[in-house]
Amino acid sequence: MTDRTTLARLGKLVAVDVATGHPGVNSWAASQVLGAQPEAILDLIEMLVTEGRKAKPNQQLVAAYVYMIGQALEFIRMDLENGRASARELADAVRRALLQAGTSGRVEPTLLMMILMQFSNAKLDPGAELQRLMADLFEQISLEQGAGRSDGDFDAYLKDLVEGVGGDPFALHAQMLEMAGALPADHRTTMGITLLRTDEASAREAVVGWLLDPSAEVRHAVASALAHAARQGAVSGSMLRRLIVLRNWLPESDRPGLDGAIQACRRTGVECASWPQSQVYDALASGIDGAGAQSLFVLAREGRQRAIGCLLVKAGMGVRDAWARHGLTRAEMEEFLDQVAGGIEVFPISLEYVRLAAAHALAVNLASETMPPFALLDFVETADLQGLQPEALPLERLLAMLEAEADPAALGSPAELLARSRAVVDRFDFLDSWFEEGATVEQLLEGKRMARAKRVALVRESLLPEHATKWGDRLARTALLLRHCEDEEPWQEFFVTAKEVLAGRAMAEIPLMSRVAEVTVDAYIASRLAERMIGRRGV
Repeated sequence: MTDRTTLARLGKLVAVDVATGHPGVNSWAASQVLGAQPEAILDLIEMLVTEGRKAKPNQQLVAAYVYMIGQALEFIRMDLENGRASARELADAVRRALLQAGTSGRVEPTLLMMILMQFSNAKLDPGAELQRLMADLFEQISLEQGAGRSDGDFDAYLKDLVEGVGGDPFALHAQMLEMAGALPADHRTTMGITLLRTDEASAREAVVGWLLDPSAEVRHAVASALAHAARQGAVSGSMLRRLIVLRNWLPESDRPGLDGAIQACRRTGVECASWPQSQVYDALASGIDGAGAQSLFVLAREGRQRAIGCLLVKAGMGVRDAWARHGLTRAEMEEFLDQVAGGIEVFPISLEYVRLAAAHALAVNLASETMPPFALLDFVETADLQGLQPEALPLERLLAMLEAEADPAALGSPAELLARSRAVVDRFDFLDSWFEEGATVEQLLEGKRMARAKRVALVRESLLPEHATKWGDRLARTALLLRHCEDEEPWQEFFVTAKEVLAGRAMAEIPLMSRVAEVTVDAYIASRLAERMIGRRGV
């Protein structure tokens, strides 16, 4: 466990980055430590509270601790999504610690709000009690600072926000969500409806994002408010177009309310805006990592300027994140591509693959009741995915699709294709993330003094067969990705491997699964060594 002396040293290093205005190598080092030891967040909270209570707090150190808490929350959220029971216990402990700090008066309200807003940035649910505390703090601060404020002050504040994001409704929604996400549902509803009544067109455009709120209460109330606003002439043509696009992205219980808003627009003569002019000239995709996550990128021309759209999809979750950047120069686009290529392995792909992956992810969103982000609309418009609808691509249908495109002669000799798959084991970097982790691995390997080869065999024969469906799905979706690559890639090897894993062939006879077993053992050993190193010497 990382001690407080080490965390304080890290905080001072991150504060150096804070002073420069952007994350650097110090922030990266802190992120690495917190990724290995997310439970350090409990000490960080205490350290931040202590610093905040000083007569003259070090504001850069405060900002550094807030940043580190945000990073730890993100790692906790990822562990939760990956099914780690310890992450749920840790998240609950964090909520209790913050609730106690807030209700006891040990922390200044503005500072506590800064911490609570990190839940939104990390896409982690703060829980009802913290949301109510956030609402109380928000009202307290408003009373202290705004006893003499008028509606004009809010209008001026909103105008500054709109100008700060260049009138982009997606960026405006993202900024407001940092605070709104930590507030209770009724406060989020009020915020959305208030924006709908302003004179700022971009603010009204951003209200469409409230239809994708996690709470059905918020979504239904905002849909009703949009219908009323349409009758008052406050809904634009681009808002109507987006309402139509996202209708089927919503749960069925949401659609009648949204239909009412769309019908109100049509009755009052709102003309649906035309689809944005975007010419996609390239698409890229990362490999599918061991957690089932994948990034998709589209590069487009918008008149004389360029745009980038990014989509993050994840197995079991659907669309996890999305964003787009517009108004880029060719040099800025090339700089971005260099950064991507330097960070992850990407493949040039067809736009059809982007549509397939996005449609399937949307269907997963619906099934998991996880709302997609508002910025997905920005991505869809940038990628020219007009008419995109949720459409599941279940494993059985995916396998049939791949079989129809495979070489019949090759399929007749699966042993030969499996032998050929040995050549791809070390070819793709993303395979380094294909491993099992968590309690099942720890229970299997903890305390067993045996050679690496025996550990690999134990994982391969005892653990991997229990997860054959997961790995069969991962292999099949990787085959689909490689099938849609511009360059010739060994997709049939992955496809046949998927079929053999699902058919129950011994994992020892499948090179790619032997690789999964090896990486699982290496990751386990590395995590144990990292814990010992941090425990003995700090950073």
